[in-house]
Amino acid sequence: MEHNIGEWEKRYELGMPDMDRQHKFFFELIWRLLHELEADEQFENRYDLVKELKAFAIFHFISEENMMRRAGYPDLGKHRAIHAALIQDLSDKEDLFFITADQSDEQALISFLIHWFFDHTNEVDSLFVDFLRHTA
Repeated sequence: MEHNIGEWEKRYELGMPDMDRQHKFFFELIWRLLHELEADEQFENRYDLVKELKAFAIFHFISEENMMRRAGYPDLGKHRAIHAALIQDLSDKEDLFFITADQSDEQALISFLIHWFFDHTNEVDSLFVDFLRHTA
């Protein structure tokens, strides 16, 4: 399924205010990076934004995992492994982006982030929300 980054939509929300706020901020960071790349701004701006995005993703994953642990989520280990793989993939793409500064690497980074946002949120994070709804 192809996704585009545009305006935040209510349908992206999972119904958990803390997660939804963080997801929205992550969405906005992807949008900002996309527009930095399109505007052909200085490389330092792009570099700083990618570093901010990665730092926020790490923070968000820790926050999410803490919520899961407090809730007794049985798939926390599996979810944590997915988070670790996403951060590793981001690090690999970030390295290529900074080393080559090639447009195809820019596009690969953006595509990865867009798919990450939509696929992880809709498919993986929603499993945790469903667990909470069934245990409440």
